[in-house]
Amino acid sequence: MLIRDRRSQQLNQEIFGQGSEGAQQLTTSPFGPRYDFTFSYWILAWFFLYYTKIIPYNPISWLWLAVLHNIVTLSLMFYYHNSPINVGLFILVNLIIKVIPIWVLRKTGFYEEDFLCGAILFGIHLWWLSVNRTNYLQYLKDGLQRIKQNLPVGPTEYLIIKTLKKHRFII
Repeated sequence: MLIRDRRSQQLNQEIFGQGSEGAQQLTTSPFGPRYDFTFSYWILAWFFLYYTKIIPYNPISWLWLAVLHNIVTLSLMFYYHNSPINVGLFILVNLIIKVIPIWVLRKTGFYEEDFLCGAILFGIHLWWLSVNRTNYLQYLKDGLQRIKQNLPVGPTEYLIIKTLKKHRFII
């Protein structure tokens, strides 16, 4: 675990320069960000399972909750004067992974058991974080720290910026 954390810090410093320890939680793998730590991607997977009729439970209520969380996050990004590229990527990624699924499901109904299914999924997500020795509240605090340090908030934004920097599209 310690070696992996040290490698994560090295990756962050290579990509974002010194003082980027706040992004460590996102990169606990030497291969980059951990999508499995971000509940939004669990909801996106649930959307695909519902849309393909593999499961009967509609994720639309949890997508709306995720959008509310993103509005708070976006407000914090503006408050802490995040760079336009971080804000733009955050908006773009969330349009794709949340707003488009909401649009697709806009004419579907949802029931109490749909919401309960999401609560169970969130419980499994919390269990998964604990199995990976990650505290959820600390994960949220780390996200706030990334916003304060003007670092990418989510794993997709992180990978896009890493790729842009690698190919020298941005400095």
